[in-house]
Amino acid sequence: MSTASVVVEYHEEPDKSDGDSKLYRALTLSNGLRAMLISDSYIDEPSIHRTSRESLNSSTENFNGKLAACAVLVGVGSFSEPQQYQGLAHFVEHMIFMGSEKFPVENEFDSFVTKSGGFSNAHTENEETCFYFELDQSHLDRGMDLFMNLMKAPLMLPDAMSRERSAVQSEFEQTHMRDEVRRDQILASLASEGYPHGTFSWGNYKTLKEGVDDSSLHKEIHKFWRDHYGSNRMVVALQAQLSLDELEELLVRHCADIPTSQQNSIDVSQLNYQKAFRKQFYRDVFLVQPVEDVCKLEMTWVLPPMKDFYRSKPDMFISQLIGYEGDGSLCAYLRHRLWCISVVAGVAGSSFDSNSIYSLFNICIYLSDDGFDHLDEVLEATFAAKTLNEDDSNTIITNYYQIGPSDLKMECIMDLVELIVEEPFFNQLRTQEQLGYSLGIHQRIGYGVLAFLITINTQETKHRADYVEQRIEAFRSRMAELVSQMSDTEFKSIRETLISGKKLGDTSLDEEVLRNWSEIVTKEYFFNRIEAQIQVLSNLTKEDVLNFLNDNDKNNLRKLSVQVVGNHNQTSNSTAQASRSGSLSDLLDDGQDDMAYETDSAKPMTEKIKLEFLGESDDPSSIKDIYAFKKDLYVFPVFNTNPNIAKKS
Repeated sequence: MSTASVVVEYHEEPDKSDGDSKLYRALTLSNGLRAMLISDSYIDEPSIHRTSRESLNSSTENFNGKLAACAVLVGVGSFSEPQQYQGLAHFVEHMIFMGSEKFPVENEFDSFVTKSGGFSNAHTENEETCFYFELDQSHLDRGMDLFMNLMKAPLMLPDAMSRERSAVQSEFEQTHMRDEVRRDQILASLASEGYPHGTFSWGNYKTLKEGVDDSSLHKEIHKFWRDHYGSNRMVVALQAQLSLDELEELLVRHCADIPTSQQNSIDVSQLNYQKAFRKQFYRDVFLVQPVEDVCKLEMTWVLPPMKDFYRSKPDMFISQLIGYEGDGSLCAYLRHRLWCISVVAGVAGSSFDSNSIYSLFNICIYLSDDGFDHLDEVLEATFAAKTLNEDDSNTIITNYYQIGPSDLKMECIMDLVELIVEEPFFNQLRTQEQLGYSLGIHQRIGYGVLAFLITINTQETKHRADYVEQRIEAFRSRMAELVSQMSDTEFKSIRETLISGKKLGDTSLDEEVLRNWSEIVTKEYFFNRIEAQIQVLSNLTKEDVLNFLNDNDKNNLRKLSVQVVGNHNQTSNSTAQASRSGSLSDLLDDGQDDMAYETDSAKPMTEKIKLEFLGESDDPSSIKDIYAFKKDLYVFPVFNTNPNIAKKS
């Protein structure tokens, strides 16, 4: 498509504070796509002191790296998915990343962003889906080409469905143990007929696999994309240290040919917030056992959507009044009787709590043990509480590989290794092998001792801990091979990406404080550490990295694997949601009977958790007694990685 034929409509510049030096431009393209362009104030050539050894004592405040970011907000979410495919909107979000017609390689976009010193992510809400990435500005053009082609023509091939469906399942298994997620799903089950918030927006195997024909599901995800992922349903935010005209040229070149969607967004104008939930929502009290070691009462009102009142925010006034803790407040009254720990009130920020149909105003009272004993008195101000109980199958494995006393060169080598292996690590263990959705690899320096850690959060019902640990070790043993397979050009590109990332100045006051404060508490006082790292990195070669990895594997490999192993055999109660309803007196009587019958369920969480050291007693690799294990260990002296202090000592 010729950009010359694109018509651009400009809108009024948004309000901004006097201290905001950024420039803004709001516009709409002829295909209906809306955009906000943000031009950061910038310096053409970052100032870097490298001319002499005195530069090691200079400040890093002169670094002014160029970082760029782009986000696409698509006006569709879980409210628009078919009832027979609950979680479809979230599933499509995952499938979008699996290659495009122009760039068909899976994870090519993620790989490029990672190698360009950035990151990418996405999240699905009830009415919107947001995709975003950040990288070094020099790679913005290529990044937008890859990114926008995922929006224009995603492949979403059948063979990628099983892997991304597993990823969706892993997300669900990691979040379903959160009380707020369970609470939302209970309330969603009380949605009125014909209202879209009654869906199970997370999605899992039950909704996307069991009894689902794959060919039909494949057709449905493409139909969902065609119907909703159009330019007329998109808002793009683009920010970089470029002029507004340069940003507009990028936007037009990459976004003007995005086709329009075949459907408009879901019309909720006829849906009355007062009828959004069934009578059971207002009439019944729900007793639910929490996962967390906490006792709380919740009372919820259904309000009109607060989005319409964003300028005046009336819900915030009510929230402040009810949450007030001074004399005469609800919180003070309950605390005086030692029944309450805290009172929290307001409309939460999730799309289930606040959307275009309704807003849920919630009062949450955190009870003391005595408050629970006086539940009937406290319940005079509360008519909703809830309870859920489930065994946890989550397993977390962290392998700690200790390298030894650190120095500046070793830090830089491990920075390079981390950047080189990050994308292959993610692709192999997450995308291909589906060992877990949450995983990471990073270095750690504690008291001058360098190490790197590999962590995977999985589910014991899917992969046993010992198998996951074996796969971690198999990948670690290939890290030197991954480096050796790189061409010199690729290595230099990775090195320059890392250097560019280190040139970026602190993006917030918090970041600056934490960076300097860490130097103080460790007594290293290496305040120009980043500048020194850049000088070392500039001279590192591929051979330096390979020699380090091979020598460490051959002569210095020390590993500690810490594994918190979840429940492998789920009980019948682990997936059941128990809820009762009736009169308040009957409800309290039932509750007392349940607590008498299920005494274990009434115990504090600390008493219910069973910690057991696993492994065979005659296996020297299994640690059954931590204190005995530590007793015979060699303890490193404290090392200082600041070369100036190290020389003096």
